[in-house]
Amino acid sequence: MLFGHIENGELIFNRFGQLIFNQWNNIPEHFRNVRLDEFIIMPNHIHGVLFITDVGAKHFRRKRDPDLKELSKMLRPYGWNTAQKPGHCLQ
Repeated sequence: MLFGHIENGELIFNRFGQLIFNQWNNIPEHFRNVRLDEFIIMPNHIHGVLFITDVGAKHFRRKRDPDLKELSKMLRPYGWNTAQKPGHCLQ
């Protein structure tokens, strides 16, 4: 499987599953207005719920202090990191 295997009804992460887990939990470190909620890694896909808080005209987005208003902009680095790092794990 892509992210691990099932053993006694529980997913045991491989290195890619651990990478996905770590990257998900690091999202709030990069985006101050994101709060993570439920998240589960399945053997071949993930499900996650997050909340984007403090959106509106009063918030200003600075390069070094990102304040996201669009989900796609927040998930782009997550997707890039999880897509790029497995290649480095194989080397």
